[in-house]
Amino acid sequence: MSVELVVSTSRHPTPPVRRLARELSFALWSARRVNRGGSSFQELVLLSKGLGARRLVLVDRGLHGNPGKLLFYDLTREEPVRLLVIWLRGVVFPEKLRSIRKPRAPLFVASTGGYSDFAEELAVALNYPYVGEVDFSRTSFEGRRLLLVEPVGKGNLAYVLKFLEGSTDLGLKILVKRFATRPESSVRQKG
Repeated sequence: MSVELVVSTSRHPTPPVRRLARELSFALWSARRVNRGGSSFQELVLLSKGLGARRLVLVDRGLHGNPGKLLFYDLTREEPVRLLVIWLRGVVFPEKLRSIRKPRAPLFVASTGGYSDFAEELAVALNYPYVGEVDFSRTSFEGRRLLLVEPVGKGNLAYVLKFLEGSTDLGLKILVKRFATRPESSVRQKG
């Protein structure tokens, strides 16, 4: 399987930042985790392009060493272009370490509660298809992995990202505080 997506960390990652990068590399289709080490951002971009990746996801450290941000870059151009920044409220990890297995087919990004600008921007940032609002009573995703975007919109929590295999919750949940897209993007907001 070719590598479409490279997942790495900011410099000086803490154990929770490294764990989120590891779990994302297992949860996302065609993803590979790369240890950053002492590499500069430019060196990481060159390594990612050398692996054939079209996207780069960086997990950045936040308050008290917890994962604080996810940064998504497009590597298909000469210079990397930042597509999306997601500020995190928190992360809920699966109970067992490495309990998530790599998906066999590309993921779908879907939303609950209607069409979501954020879900569409996330799908673009990951280079996955956005299928819109999903109704599990009428649609079956058996055998496929789904990245579900659930709006919350309360206080300091705008969305919850969940990974599902068919209808089974894989346990990894990313709590989103807000997001920002690149200025020339069609969606300008921040959740």
